[in-house]
Amino acid sequence: MIDIATLNQRIEIQQLTSDKDDRGNPEQVWTTICKRWASANVTGTAFYDARQELVKAQVEFVMRYNKQLAMIDTTKYRIIWKGDIYHILFVDNYKGLNEQLNITAVCFDQNNSLK
Repeated sequence: MIDIATLNQRIEIQQLTSDKDDRGNPEQVWTTICKRWASANVTGTAFYDARQELVKAQVEFVMRYNKQLAMIDTTKYRIIWKGDIYHILFVDNYKGLNEQLNITAVCFDQNNSLK
């Protein structure tokens, strides 16, 4: 059972969606789909990933289970926390109990093209 007192960080979950600009040209934009309370456990800071990109932080976000969030496509969703962009690596329905989601995400250094 998740202790709701630990869910003290507000995060924003965004989805990459297709839209059209003012001239009708297709473009992809990040759209906020929800805001959730979560705990944020930093599991690593300042290391290089397999692509030799400097990772500023790796964080595990823990929140209450949500069926739609459990189905996240990691290539089309991201998390905004404290003004930083976190790219989702993995979504885990903790022990398959549909009570808690653990989302592992990384924030790249601001000089990196992904941020």
